[in-house]
Amino acid sequence: MKVIDRYLIKSFLCSLFYCLTAFICLYLVIDLISNTDEFVSEGAKFIDIVNYYRNLLPDIYIKIMPISTLIGIIITLNYLNKYNELTALWASGVSSMKILMPFLLVSAIISLASVPVSMNIAPKSMSKARYIWKVNIGKQYQLKKKIWTDFAFLDVKNRIVHVGLFNAKDKYMHNIKITQYDKNYNIKNTINAKEAKWINKKWMLFDGLVRVFDTEGSIIKTENFKQLGSAITETPRDLLIKQAELPHLDIKLLKRRIKSLIKTKCYPYRELTELHSRISLPFSNLVMIIIAFSIMLVMGKKGKKESIGIALSIGFIYYGIAIPITLAIGRDGAIKPWLAAWLANIIFALLQDRKSTRLNSSHTDISRMPSSA
Repeated sequence: MKVIDRYLIKSFLCSLFYCLTAFICLYLVIDLISNTDEFVSEGAKFIDIVNYYRNLLPDIYIKIMPISTLIGIIITLNYLNKYNELTALWASGVSSMKILMPFLLVSAIISLASVPVSMNIAPKSMSKARYIWKVNIGKQYQLKKKIWTDFAFLDVKNRIVHVGLFNAKDKYMHNIKITQYDKNYNIKNTINAKEAKWINKKWMLFDGLVRVFDTEGSIIKTENFKQLGSAITETPRDLLIKQAELPHLDIKLLKRRIKSLIKTKCYPYRELTELHSRISLPFSNLVMIIIAFSIMLVMGKKGKKESIGIALSIGFIYYGIAIPITLAIGRDGAIKPWLAAWLANIIFALLQDRKSTRLNSSHTDISRMPSSA
């Protein structure tokens, strides 16, 4: 690695570190202020507050890093421009693309290192933070006992299961109704049971009633039972995963949830979009580098302040508007989940790269970015 490359990388890393630290601190302060009333009213312990925010850090890092990268590269380029260092590089025959490469290399390494954080570390930490918020601070001890109430899920073979209460710890369900539909979605039969227990890797129903319907919806048979083997295929662990929020599932649990939905012939648009976005989001750092660098080059003659404003505006449009919109479209199933996750990255990277490439090939003249006094 050349001396100039090491110098550029060092300058960028310093700016990035300060930006990342500042934004994380700002995020924590704002969140702490907004939650102060909740902490006081619930009598939260100091150690619980500390642990809550400690577990939020990985998720904050993933969300803040692209913005920190954008501000960091802008600060670095303006610093280099202020002392005519970019001018000297161009005058010595170094192209804009060669100047850009060290920044892209560092950003690529950071993005790759951030993928495991996005895939596993952040979701697990978010789950712990939610537990601390709900149980230790909010005193919702029902969550501590892993109890959920009043929910339904789709099982295989057009079977819908309604559950009054589910105790994941004791592998127990209460007030269950199983509705079986035929291929034309007419009710075929229903099973109501007072309780269900996980016995020998199977749900056993107790104290219930079976109703059988004809194609017109009329009851043709009823039968009471004390104990009945159930055809429910979801295990207690599967049901526990279904109750968890998507951002709180690590990669292993998320994939298991995806397989469970595919098994019931429901295409998991939301889950697959979440999965792909956990990979694409860290690589938005690279797009931020390209956006800032190309804008700084294009707007060089118009001065530093204008270039900073335009770079920040495009960065906000990309990260704050384009990415959420494409992900929302993917969750709705309008486009493929992988495309929804990567579409904003691809579009903005190509547009900005085209600008910088055209500029680099036609204007390597040092006047493109004038020095500042």
